[in-house]
Amino acid sequence: TLHAATSASSARIHRRILDSLESEHHLTDHLRALKQFLFLGQGDFVSSLVVGLDAEFRGRTSVAGIYDHVLAGVLEGAVRNTNARFMPHHVLSNLRARLAAGGNGDADRYWMGPPPGRASLDDDDGDGRPLVPWDEESDRSAQDPWDHVALEYSIPSPVDAIVHSGSMAAYTRIF
Repeated sequence: TLHAATSASSARIHRRILDSLESEHHLTDHLRALKQFLFLGQGDFVSSLVVGLDAEFRGRTSVAGIYDHVLAGVLEGAVRNTNARFMPHHVLSNLRARLAAGGNGDADRYWMGPPPGRASLDDDDGDGRPLVPWDEESDRSAQDPWDHVALEYSIPSPVDAIVHSGSMAAYTRIF
């Protein structure tokens, strides 16, 4: 019957499309990369990246002097020093770190560590509570340096038909 022939043909076409996406375009590898990198599922990579970024941001009072190539070096170091180095080249070539506009729009000021004027985040005022890192009343323009870092993963065509640019923009905002 016509219905049976159409169903069989449709199943064969869908199977061919899925086989092509997997074997020729590495769909599963790209989805795994999104999970491991953008969703921070690769714990050793995330730890190494945070340590490298912390070393880069430590002691700075602005993002001046931190460029995309500096972040690329930190990212490359995190990949080389972790199990992420075993990811296929077609995955790693799509990963990049960049400076992103973030926070309240004043990218020239941020602080890291204890609040300005404090030696530590420990309870040094005797009230039994640890200090909070942001004092909204005294310094509204200070930002966390992590607001300026974006980890991106470029989805190649035709896989971008499944994970489209709108989704990738949302993933970048979440990161």
